[in-house]
Amino acid sequence: QNGEDMLLSVTNALDTAKLKNKKMLFSSSTFELSRLVEEVELKILPPSDFKCVSNIESGIFVKGDELRIGQIISNIISNALKYGNGEIAVDLKSIDGKFLLCIDDNGFGVKHKEAAFELFWTDEHNMTRTSKGTGIGLYFAKMLCDEFGFEITLSDSNKLSGACFCICGQKIEVKK
Repeated sequence: QNGEDMLLSVTNALDTAKLKNKKMLFSSSTFELSRLVEEVELKILPPSDFKCVSNIESGIFVKGDELRIGQIISNIISNALKYGNGEIAVDLKSIDGKFLLCIDDNGFGVKHKEAAFELFWTDEHNMTRTSKGTGIGLYFAKMLCDEFGFEITLSDSNKLSGACFCICGQKIEVKK
């Protein structure tokens, strides 16, 4: 798991530099966001010692770069794992032509919400784990959300005791 965390950090740092310098290349396709969220969960959630309650509505499609949108989701779930206390909730639903993806954790929350998306910011006074984050993941996720026209917000979790990150964006109607 430490190796995966380090790889994510290095990838985020390199990709953040590309994005800031307008050198990142994007592909675009229509894909099922529901499937992508489930794939990211399977890839990065640790074995049974962590509780994840998922409520994912199927059939939600978006248009964009699937790899990069996967990076957004990975960064938010990774944050919930790092700062939570063993439990997260992942909810994806459709509302009025948009999708809403919310990831809650049961950690201590984020005291300085307005600063959470700044580069190299970490809530060091709220640290409950031995290793610290790099302060790149949320910044990178916010930059990618801006690129795709998604809104990302941070609030206190109503579902669990910690933080709640929500991403909202346009969904695509796919004719079957």
